[in-house]
Amino acid sequence: MYCTQCGKQNPETAQFCSGCGRRLTIDPQNPAPSPSETHTFSCYIHSGQPATGVCVSCGQAICNECRVLIQGKNYCKRCAAELASRPIAQRGSAYGQQKSSGIAALLSFLWPGAGQIYNGQIGKGILLVLLQIVNLILMFILIGFITGFLLWVYGIYDAYHTAERINRGEIVT
Repeated sequence: MYCTQCGKQNPETAQFCSGCGRRLTIDPQNPAPSPSETHTFSCYIHSGQPATGVCVSCGQAICNECRVLIQGKNYCKRCAAELASRPIAQRGSAYGQQKSSGIAALLSFLWPGAGQIYNGQIGKGILLVLLQIVNLILMFILIGFITGFLLWVYGIYDAYHTAERINRGEIVT
């Protein structure tokens, strides 16, 4: 069963996504489970409250009151507080992998689009690579020198600033 929120594949019997921690929805094409097959989880802190997700860090079932959403993933309050207390470089997968803005800029300096691919923006990177190839062809009619230079500068600028935004947790790759 695939999560409709994050797309991660989960076991057919799972009620919560192992990727984002959200409750898995039943696919309308698959029959609903019978009452004997369903089991509702309770929040590990508020035992009277039904769980609406699981913490992706510790795996505990959590209710809406205990749930903290970070970058589209469910965390319990304890794990969210622990994550927030860590330095940004140690936060790991909750905020995405840290990227070096210098490496991203250098790669785009060498070839526009390479820095975007390094940042995890594969589609954007491939588009810039292809546009630069077109610019090389356009150099035979001189316009390619101008458009190639502009694309080169944009690629460096975009790769550097995108890596900075990834490191601040503004963009998830």
